[in-house]
Amino acid sequence: MSRNATPSGFELGDELSPGALAWAPNGARLYAVSHDWTGTRPVTLHVLPVPAA
Repeated sequence: MSRNATPSGFELGDELSPGALAWAPNGARLYAVSHDWTGTRPVTLHVLPVPAA
């Protein structure tokens, strides 16, 4: 598995910020915040849809 690969199949492209994952109350989305380790780009909020089971 590559450094940025995730088991869910999503690729954020930057580093996942520590403690920066949260589920929507209904479980339909996962929120993640990533950052560029060099500090040249601002943090990014990712809203990832969760497929229905």
